[in-house]
Amino acid sequence: MRIINNIRYNLAKMIGGDTMNSNSNNTRKKITALNTIRNDDKLYNYLLENKIWLENDVEQLVDFYTGNKNYFFWNNECINKKEQGFKLFHFPTASLLNEKLNNVIFKGGVELPENDRLEEIFNHNKFVDELLPKLATAINVYGGGFVKFGIDEDNNITIDIYDPLSVEVVKPARKIEEIHFINVYEKYTLKEIYGHGFVDYRAFSNDNGNEVDISKIDENLKRVDFPTDLMAALFISGYGKNQYDKQQLLGKSKFDGLYSLFDEIDKEYSIISKEATASMTKEKYSEQSLMTISTNDSSGSINVQKVKPSSFMTSYTTYLAGADSDSIPQVFSSSFNSESYIRVIEQLFNSVLQIYGISAQSLGANNSSANQSGLSKQEDEKATLDTRQMQVDKLTNVIDNIIDKLIIFNNDVGKLKKIDIKDDQKIIEFGKYKADNIEEWLNYLSNADVLDTLDLETKIEIVGKLFGFGEEKIKKITNEKLSEKEDLEGYKNESEPLVE
Repeated sequence: MRIINNIRYNLAKMIGGDTMNSNSNNTRKKITALNTIRNDDKLYNYLLENKIWLENDVEQLVDFYTGNKNYFFWNNECINKKEQGFKLFHFPTASLLNEKLNNVIFKGGVELPENDRLEEIFNHNKFVDELLPKLATAINVYGGGFVKFGIDEDNNITIDIYDPLSVEVVKPARKIEEIHFINVYEKYTLKEIYGHGFVDYRAFSNDNGNEVDISKIDENLKRVDFPTDLMAALFISGYGKNQYDKQQLLGKSKFDGLYSLFDEIDKEYSIISKEATASMTKEKYSEQSLMTISTNDSSGSINVQKVKPSSFMTSYTTYLAGADSDSIPQVFSSSFNSESYIRVIEQLFNSVLQIYGISAQSLGANNSSANQSGLSKQEDEKATLDTRQMQVDKLTNVIDNIIDKLIIFNNDVGKLKKIDIKDDQKIIEFGKYKADNIEEWLNYLSNADVLDTLDLETKIEIVGKLFGFGEEKIKKITNEKLSEKEDLEGYKNESEPLVE
């Protein structure tokens, strides 16, 4: 079985070190104070709450807040509404904020030190495009992140990012002694134990939690000792102090203080979505007018069956039992004024942005005067610029620490192609800030999976009004998006093979 991104058995042979099973005489020293995030209910629930909002998982929101009366929407009242047929909708506020902040940080680009070997490692790991935004997310959403270095079967250095929910930390005093990276597979959970000067492995059954023989999973998963006391992993702390973390490692999540606002936005958005769906044009058909289909059974005879309407059809169609089969379908619709609800969402959303440290202007919203001066616009975006600078300063320091670890890991542990770089050559620069335009956010939100219950026109109307667009602008964007959709569907139809 191939385990990706681990320090492998061939690493020990490459560096001339010893390999041993974890039950040998030279095993890691026993440390009684194993501080695990998973065993701290308050901290674990805090991190899990942030994860659920970030991932827009409606079912998990329902499960997490069941019985929590602090929230009006995602609690028992919400469950009761669901049981009564009330459709639950969710607006991706949290993921939108995180996406926006990462855009604020990285849209201008990142320039790393000019070094062929470093460039080779960073490109192999998609460091700028994927890993840095993932690390920034861990810092901002969970209050900290973990970096793990390894060497794969092709002798490429690998870099992985873990959030705090996927690690255990051994910290008996002020210093971190070990970091355990948790990897859950179908039948077992693998712990990669990173300590000072070694990497070890343990595996546990997902069925009963008992430890299993690691050699039966992969015979190459054996302890590796380094020629240095390097820990081939790195912890990155977040901002501020986390009141739930007894180890005093993690910082605060930027979602702190926003959960109730997320909840309120979902409540208002759910009302809009439900009413917008209810106001769609419906048709009434007779029961007798349902289509029929002829099928051959095992005996070769022909059976005529009624085609059952799909769940989508039954949502928008009423069938009149016993009506004349030749009767013309009755079409009816109702209107719904969403303006007041959208204004409430806009006010709530602006409150979220204010707490989060991003100005509404930087979202590209059309709420500034065309004659507004550049200096005035810059003042409007001051919150965003200040937040960005704090993030840039943090990540510049993080990248510098990662490079320092990489140099030792590459040169002394892996003994691979040497990284030769001086301190004054380790120049890290983030590009200038680039504001988004509203079309980017319309595209992001109108294509979001969590909004797939609405038609395209309704999505664009809601999102456009939320960001302050007028009717003409919304109509223009709607026509453009519909045209793009028609072109794409036309292309797909032309591409389909003909069936005779």
